[in-house]
Amino acid sequence: MPEVGLSSLAGIQDAISGDFPERRDIRQLEVGITGGTDKDRAEAHTDDRVTGYVFKSKDQSRLVQCRLDGFTFNQLSPYPSWEELKGIAVPMWERYRAAAKPQLITRLALRYINVLQIPAGEPFDSVLAAPPSVPNELPRAVASFVSRVTVTDASIDCFANIIQSFEGFSEPGKGSSVTLDIDVYKTVEYDSTNENLPAHFEQLHGFKNRVFFSSITEDAVRTYE
Repeated sequence: MPEVGLSSLAGIQDAISGDFPERRDIRQLEVGITGGTDKDRAEAHTDDRVTGYVFKSKDQSRLVQCRLDGFTFNQLSPYPSWEELKGIAVPMWERYRAAAKPQLITRLALRYINVLQIPAGEPFDSVLAAPPSVPNELPRAVASFVSRVTVTDASIDCFANIIQSFEGFSEPGKGSSVTLDIDVYKTVEYDSTNENLPAHFEQLHGFKNRVFFSSITEDAVRTYE
């Protein structure tokens, strides 16, 4: 990426302040230690600098991250359709591209963090297609778990990190929830003006859907139909 000042990134808000009135800094803190000798003590030094900005929507449900090293669009609940999301994210990317003037795109990614509800008394396999496995010799009550697997589809050159986690029951006798965190991505080397970006994101979105619906049971799928 060519040299671009933070003022260029801050200026993005001028065009979107009506919908994204709040701005906060993205900071990067680095701590280093310079080694000493027998006579000299080691010295610690810190480098705290701003590396970009987050612009927040009025209702706090949308965040636009414009950094010196990349762009991210975040959508929190309530979630719109994929088509609506693209209609918001793509113009934001174009504003970032015009301001930051990136020369090369090296990674494309979509990440969906899903919270799946489990009714009281129901096992994990009522929702998860690949629930945690416990040896038969051990108690069956699971207090918490985290699992991670990375799969790849060589036909489209995409990867997916699939993380399932459970933090325990909030109240005795109440239902619980598990988190299904899906991060699909591909490594690329594209010019920032590449016209195939929309097609690649459609590809990633399709892969994400395959991962999601393959990770939950048929009963759980019905709640998303």
